[in-house]
Amino acid sequence: MEKKLSKIFLNLLVFSILVVFSIACAPTEQASSVIVQRAEQEDNQSNNPEDIQFSLEDINTLISHLVQEVMPSVVSIQADVIRDNEIGEEELQQVIGSGIIMNEEGYILTNSHIIADARELIVVLDNGTIVEGDVVGSSIQTDVGVVKIEANDLAPAVFGTMDDQEVGDLVVAVGSPFGIQQTVTLGIISGKERIIPTPADTLPIVDAIQTDAAINPGNSGGPLINVGGEVIGVNTLGISPTGASAGIGFAIPIDTAINIAEHIIEFGEARIPFMGVELAPTGVDAPGVMIENVVEDSPAEKAGLAQGDIILEIEDTEITSPFGVLSKLLRMGCDEEIDVLIERDGEIMEVSVFLELCPVLE
Repeated sequence: MEKKLSKIFLNLLVFSILVVFSIACAPTEQASSVIVQRAEQEDNQSNNPEDIQFSLEDINTLISHLVQEVMPSVVSIQADVIRDNEIGEEELQQVIGSGIIMNEEGYILTNSHIIADARELIVVLDNGTIVEGDVVGSSIQTDVGVVKIEANDLAPAVFGTMDDQEVGDLVVAVGSPFGIQQTVTLGIISGKERIIPTPADTLPIVDAIQTDAAINPGNSGGPLINVGGEVIGVNTLGISPTGASAGIGFAIPIDTAINIAEHIIEFGEARIPFMGVELAPTGVDAPGVMIENVVEDSPAEKAGLAQGDIILEIEDTEITSPFGVLSKLLRMGCDEEIDVLIERDGEIMEVSVFLELCPVLE
């Protein structure tokens, strides 16, 4: 019965996944120019990576400067919450995590699993200042939450986009693992577009960033930063058989997290877009995903989408799996019009779909 309800829940939100899957602030000018200057000194004409030599001092300068820029934008969060213990009884527990200052008004981006149902919140700034925090809202479905504090001279983070990053790019994670505030770990982007299964009452984490930068308990809600000092992800979990970092950590792409956070700030809740289609892979070596069913009176039906249509692109982004549709929709807003490129009976056409608020969340 639980599996059936879970399937209905996901159908109403966006679509039913019909495949079995497995997990297989601004940079300082000094820091960002170091490597470029060194490369130019070595060979102004060379584009061959083998011809560009770097010193350890260059790398050290780059990393240390971007960390100095980002640190003031990262906070530690201590939340007193009521949670079930190991034997299923409710008890008061303290959860420690991290957060990212979004703006000077005091809004802080973090994970839902840190602040959901918090009775009391304490936020510790980079300079050691301790302030009370209020939960603005949280989205269990996407593990995004927002906290509000009253403080002066806050240093907002600079947000980038995961779209500009590649596997192998250097990244830095900042947070409070095991309560040790402002801990910095260095690694690379180990993978993109990872799919992380979650409990039945939440959406799967789609388009996740995988990194080998150490992600331990307490890092959740903190930033994953590129070498330009831009936040490209919100650290959310690590996979480890021992409970400590095993070099497999995941972050929510900042594009998705910021979109959900802005919904929470404006409406007090996440507004998950609803399209109303059930999707499956095409079953052949061809792009796109096939519509297996269209929900009655849904945005998809109103737009004229039909069973058997192949969705090729959404807003000029190529769609290669059902999860790709969900990933794209989570960056959208309700009441927003999107352009969907489809193939129908061998003909390519574009359809405009007006997204609506997910009925389950109304």
